[in-house]
This record gives sequence, structure tokens and C-alpha cells, in this order.
Amino acid sequence: MYNAKNKKLLINGSTMDYVTFGKGGRWLVLIAGLSLQGIKGKAQQMSYFYRQFGKEYKVLLFERKEKLPDNYTIRQMAQDIYQALCQLGVRKADIVGVSQGGMIAQVLTVGHPEIVSRLVLAVTLGRNTETSKSTMDKWISLAERNALYPLAYDSLDRAYSERYVRRHKIWLKMLAGLMSMLGRNADLPRFIIQAKAIENFNFTDKLRQITCPVLVIGAAGDKVLGVSGARALKEGIADAEYYEYRDFGHAAYIEAKDFNHRILEFLKK
Repeated sequence: MYNAKNKKLLINGSTMDYVTFGKGGRWLVLIAGLSLQGIKGKAQQMSYFYRQFGKEYKVLLFERKEKLPDNYTIRQMAQDIYQALCQLGVRKADIVGVSQGGMIAQVLTVGHPEIVSRLVLAVTLGRNTETSKSTMDKWISLAERNALYPLAYDSLDRAYSERYVRRHKIWLKMLAGLMSMLGRNADLPRFIIQAKAIENFNFTDKLRQITCPVLVIGAAGDKVLGVSGARALKEGIADAEYYEYRDFGHAAYIEAKDFNHRILEFLKK
């Protein structure tokens, strides 16, 4: 869809996978969150999921680079994406960051404000919260024990709304089983490095330096990072617009049918 392609870049001696699609005249950078599987090789799936953006934009989705050093930080992730954008000749873009991607987007915007036109921060935070610490502690522990099924199921159970989990519990268990089978080759040390980066993230003292138009999206039922992080971003970023989903959790970007449309309407302003 929209000429979707899987591509690679070389960043600081390490390969970075990315997806590109769309026929628009402007750039849109989508930065995803922490995941066991990532976006590598998923150009068709990503272009379909984000198809609303393809008419207006040339879209880029970046994976974290292949070789992650120990103690890899959110700031380093942001710098890697900046270097990727420079390689691709992207001088100005709208940025959408979801979950950990929102943390990366904050750092990118403050470090390189000249490249960011509009910014969307969805189900994310500016510093570690009690909820996010509890989540990351558990996921790191499960990953260190190679407990793929419990890790996969816990990630689904925390991400979806309570209503969704009640209605689809059997399906979620099946999906967790499939994820654990497909994840047998997952790089769990890589997952752990990224999870620890969330635990060490604190950007609250820099939020006032974000001066571009910003939309913050929270979810009242967020059991992964907690909605308090999104609310704090709204308070910390001057003139930020804020919308909160009352009936969804962290996976509002999947459950809320208007999620991508809401973002697109903000970006069109």
C-alpha cells in the first residue's frame, strides 16, 4: 500500500531498519514503542495500519538500530533517529511518538527543534512513574528468565482496556502463545536494554524547551505507563493540546477507531 518498502540505513556502524510509504509532499516520522518484534520487514502491515497518513505524507517508521550498547539511553535513540533523518535528507517533519517513541520524540524535539514542525506525544511520559516502573520491573524480570509466554500475555493484558480483555481473554491467550512462538528468536537482551532506558528516563526539566505545536494523548486506563505521565506532559509543555481517552488503556492507538484521524486533524492545523 502506498508503495510501502522495507529499507536499511547504517548508523554509527550498526544497521537500522526502517519502513517508508506514502505519496504526500510532507514528511511524517512515526516512532513506535518498546516491542519484542519491532517493525522489521513489516512495510505492508505498517502502511495499512497507518494508511490514513499515506495520502498526505511521505511516512517514515524507524526501528531501533540493530546493535544496542549496554546502558543505551533514550537520548541516544533520539540521536540515532536524527542521524537517520539527516542521511535521508529530511529537513522538516511532523513527529508522532507513541509510548517509548514519545519519549524519544521529546528528546529529538528539544535537541533539534529546527527539524520538528508539529509533535504528537501519545500514551507516553516525561519521567518514570510508579506504574511504568512496576511494568518495566516485571517485564525485565520475565525477559531475564526467558519467560516468553508470560511476558507476551502480560504485555497484552496491561495494554488493552479491561473491557476488551474481558471480552477477548481466550483470543489474547492464543495471541500470546503465537507471540511467544514467533518470539523464540527474539533478542531479549535488546528488549531489556530498551526497558531499562524507560526506567532511567527523566526529561521533565527540559519540557519547557518544546515550543512547536504539541498534542498530548493520554488514556485513563493505561496500565503500562499510567495516565499521570501524559497529564504531566500537558502541564509541562507550554500551550500543549490534550486529549484523554476515558474508556481505553495503553493500546488506545489500536482500540480507539478515531486515534489516527484525531492525530491527522491536529497535524493539518
